[in-house]
Amino acid sequence: MSFITLSSGGLERGKKIPFLNTIDMIWRILAAIVWFLVASLMAMLLLPFRWRNPTVGHVFAKLLHTVGLRIFGLKVMVHNPERMDQRPCVYVANHQSNLDIFTMSTIYPPDTVVIGKKELKWLPLFGWLFAGAGNVMIDRKNRTHSLSGFDDAAKAVRQRGLSVWIFPEGTRNRGSAEMLPFKKGAFHLAVRAQIPIVPIVHQHLHRYFDYDKHWFNHKDDVHIQVLEPVTTAGLGVGDIETLMATVRSKMDEVLKQPLYRPEPLAPASSKG
Repeated sequence: MSFITLSSGGLERGKKIPFLNTIDMIWRILAAIVWFLVASLMAMLLLPFRWRNPTVGHVFAKLLHTVGLRIFGLKVMVHNPERMDQRPCVYVANHQSNLDIFTMSTIYPPDTVVIGKKELKWLPLFGWLFAGAGNVMIDRKNRTHSLSGFDDAAKAVRQRGLSVWIFPEGTRNRGSAEMLPFKKGAFHLAVRAQIPIVPIVHQHLHRYFDYDKHWFNHKDDVHIQVLEPVTTAGLGVGDIETLMATVRSKMDEVLKQPLYRPEPLAPASSKG
């Protein structure tokens, strides 16, 4: 198994004074919000020259993690990054919180568009950037509009050779021990375009951030694993349920590993 590590500066793990923990968490979150807006504005400067061009999104991702990880004091280790080169494809990843944006931006590939919820357009600066970079917004409550968005993505795959990034849970699972039920859109798209699905598994949120104790784990790496591509060659609409179950099963297998679980496994007790 190959891997790459992206490092950042940071304080040592876990101050022991709760008040200082809270102050530390608040300034990091506020600084991250400010940088998110600044990075959005910087990337937007490219839009007059690269309107609807996914390279703008790739530039934004680089800006975001280069400074964002340093703000949070986190390090990211990506396992099997070479599997990201299977393009065009549909990337599917688990989604836990807004922190994912900073950690997963370390592997966000070029020539890729994101399918996101329409509410993103109301985010200051980022909403304009998201649309201007050629990404697709869908109304999850409107099936017709949602299908139209996936049709646009399929057209981009066929005509421009672009890949698509989707969170198949449809929203953040907010640190749940298990992924939310998958939506079918990503799998319809992959089958329709006859391109592979590349599953991506992000380590559980609680391994590096504890909201109740107000601390970030600056000592250990945040792990992201890129799984083997799942082919859709020869599959049709009737195979989508099976395809979706296969991809979820592969992701669940990784999430059950000790390194990816919410908390380290307790040592087995000896009997007798």
